[in-house]
Amino acid sequence: MSKVNVLIRDVTERLEAYDPTTASRAIRDFVVNDLSNWYVRRNRRRFWKSENDGDKLMAPMAPFVSEHIYQNLVLSVFPEQPESVHLANWEKFDATLIDTNLLRDMETLIRIVELGRAARATAKVKIRQPLGEILVQVRNQAEIAGLKRLEEQLKEELNVKKVTYLDIATDFVDYTIKPNLPLVGKRLGKQVPALKKKLQTIDTREIVHNIREGKETVIHLDGKSYHLEPEAFLIEVNSLEGYAAIEEYGYLAALNTQLTSELIQEGVVREAIRLLQEIRKKAGLNLSDRIHLGLETSGTLLEALKAHPKIVKNEVLAQDIRFAQIKEACYNTCVNINDIQLRVTLQKISSNGEVD
Repeated sequence: MSKVNVLIRDVTERLEAYDPTTASRAIRDFVVNDLSNWYVRRNRRRFWKSENDGDKLMAPMAPFVSEHIYQNLVLSVFPEQPESVHLANWEKFDATLIDTNLLRDMETLIRIVELGRAARATAKVKIRQPLGEILVQVRNQAEIAGLKRLEEQLKEELNVKKVTYLDIATDFVDYTIKPNLPLVGKRLGKQVPALKKKLQTIDTREIVHNIREGKETVIHLDGKSYHLEPEAFLIEVNSLEGYAAIEEYGYLAALNTQLTSELIQEGVVREAIRLLQEIRKKAGLNLSDRIHLGLETSGTLLEALKAHPKIVKNEVLAQDIRFAQIKEACYNTCVNINDIQLRVTLQKISSNGEVD
């Protein structure tokens, strides 16, 4: 709700200033990043309905698309509304619904999640594989407090068991600093080679500390001083053994990539859940359909599934799991997980609890 009201406020201000480009970009960023990639995905388990004013805000810039959205998603459900989006009232923002602290905390969370995902990609560890710990470093105590309030979301997004908060002044990793050439190239011109050489000899931690605090770094080249902002530098993090770390502008996410047998087992279960969800789709089941589930397999896969039946049942809406075939199953198929065959049989349960 905070984001929606900020969007209404900003788009209104930009259109009143005859700036449709910035207004359109604000709507794009809200729909793609805030609403779709984050809010809807984070709440996919919930049955929810909310008024989305994006169609009305889009109407001046994209009249036909916004009308199509309005007809399908608004008028079909609320026939008493105006017959066209272009006849609807323009939305007004409610300043009392804008929680600036929550917006700041969520922005920090999303930043750390993005760094954590990048660290996973660097280490080539899939998101379905649980990890034991993530070490987090942010710029100030307020951001630490905000992350702690949203810690469960952080653990879910990055699939980690524990979050450890590093002291703001702690240097957990070593760094290699390079100039951000698209930003400083024209400004420094022929001095760029001298800057590269200088960065190889000075204490990189001083620059990192300045970046964390949002301060400029003064670099002296051939008797001239250059005041370079944090964005003028690119930081390469040299991770410690057993960790995959990414740092950007004073924010650090370091994943402990060491896998225990328990973590490996849970990773196998999550891979099985992914395949079971695909099987549900192929069986023509609706999102809310509950099932009896039969799983027939062997070895380490059988051990993993038997160790985590509750997770499997919750994720695939299984009322029960039988570690054998269901003879009267409505769907029967085989898949392979880590070269171990898994036969899946399932039976749909009707709304009154009877087998369909």
